[in-house]
Amino acid sequence: MRDFALHVRSILAECIRVSFLTNQQESVISASGDESQGMPSSSGSLQKKPVAKMVVAKAARAKKTAERNYGGLSEADRVSARRKRLLDAGFEVFGTLGIRGTTVRMVCKSAGLTERYFYESFADSDALFCAVYERELRVLQTLFVSHLPSLPITLNERIHAILTIVFNSMRDSRRVRIFYVEALAGSEQVQNMYHYSVRFQAQLSATFIRADNPAVTASNDVLLQVGYAINGAFSSLLVQWMRGGYTTPIEIVVSSAEIFVHGVMRELLERSRAGAS
Repeated sequence: MRDFALHVRSILAECIRVSFLTNQQESVISASGDESQGMPSSSGSLQKKPVAKMVVAKAARAKKTAERNYGGLSEADRVSARRKRLLDAGFEVFGTLGIRGTTVRMVCKSAGLTERYFYESFADSDALFCAVYERELRVLQTLFVSHLPSLPITLNERIHAILTIVFNSMRDSRRVRIFYVEALAGSEQVQNMYHYSVRFQAQLSATFIRADNPAVTASNDVLLQVGYAINGAFSSLLVQWMRGGYTTPIEIVVSSAEIFVHGVMRELLERSRAGAS
């Protein structure tokens, strides 16, 4: 069990380093002090693009003294508070109306802020969507890590516990829609972020399989593809569960997912014994 936890913590730590978990797609300060909006390219490097509205907003903020406080809050504190309100509003609006049905004006209205405050933190609605997506991903990551020490020792019980955690965390239709529906309908920026997330989840699944089944001889490349398949199946199951209004009891949903996972593990073990991998 200790080895399992160490494996999982290791891959989570690595993914925190990856840009999609570290907000690198948000404000990037260049050597000259200008702000740019970036997202990792397919090679993993950060692509910068000037953001006129954010530069204008920054210039406006520069007129204020950094030390001036209002109501006991510094300028940085107020910016952070407004950003959180926009993230909360984005979660609500994206999760109910969808990425294509959402505008900056809608988000600002929901947050109770004017548009000029939107552009002090985000270049556009796509940048906000990415930030909302990543915040929710970090919430789930923190939730999962908090459960690691208490996971059961036996494999079957541990699989059941992990799946129960996963599906319970997805009983919010807004989260499911943002993760598995709207991310596929977004811009190239959004889809790049989504594909990094999918790879992370596949790597995590592969790590579970390797840690819990040391007799499996399949290569890391094979297990990564198996991870993609597992998460593809789970995302489909979650979307259908959500669209059905969560009427199917969670016990049945978890049990169905267990059958799939056990079948995959059994096949991997049989192929390893037969030397087919």
